[in-house]
Amino acid sequence: KTAIRDNSLGDTANKIRVAIESSEALQHVHEQKLVHRDIKPDNIHIDTHGRVRLMDFGIAKSEDMSLTKTGFQVGTPFYMSPEQVNGEKATERSDIYSFGLVIFEMFTGVRAIEGTTIAQIFSAILHQQVDFNRMRTTDAPPALVALAERMSAKDPAKRPASFLEVIAELKRIDASLRPAAGATPIPASSGFS
Repeated sequence: KTAIRDNSLGDTANKIRVAIESSEALQHVHEQKLVHRDIKPDNIHIDTHGRVRLMDFGIAKSEDMSLTKTGFQVGTPFYMSPEQVNGEKATERSDIYSFGLVIFEMFTGVRAIEGTTIAQIFSAILHQQVDFNRMRTTDAPPALVALAERMSAKDPAKRPASFLEVIAELKRIDASLRPAAGATPIPASSGFS
């Protein structure tokens, strides 16, 4: 959260690296049959060596155990998926939704969902599309904007099925930003001759 606020996440490649490492951590969590349910910038820490650490499993839930009663919402309102707002079961795709909003915020510096009351926030989550044009005006590659848009689809079935898909796409985007292997970079010119 602090790195986003201070605009200190670095360049596009570093932001994508943070997104990849975060996605890998979330995939590991899901492989343990857990759903985090509270993905937000506050719960993704970058240590002094630049490594990403996923934090705060206080409301994580095992797929075979219910920690909350039906109709009780759990999570930070701005990042809750529509199904969480509706009191439905949170799944891996709920975490994917929330992380799509985090990617949006990493590039724009602002939350994807706005509101000053819980009712406004929940209404926005359920009924308003995130304004991805805000992300398109940043240094985010178009493929990353498209991925974040898919991740934060209102309908869970329209989201990537797992973080494995997210990681694969993030790595493709990352590779597209790097010069082709064996390509010789063109030196900067000091003027025309």
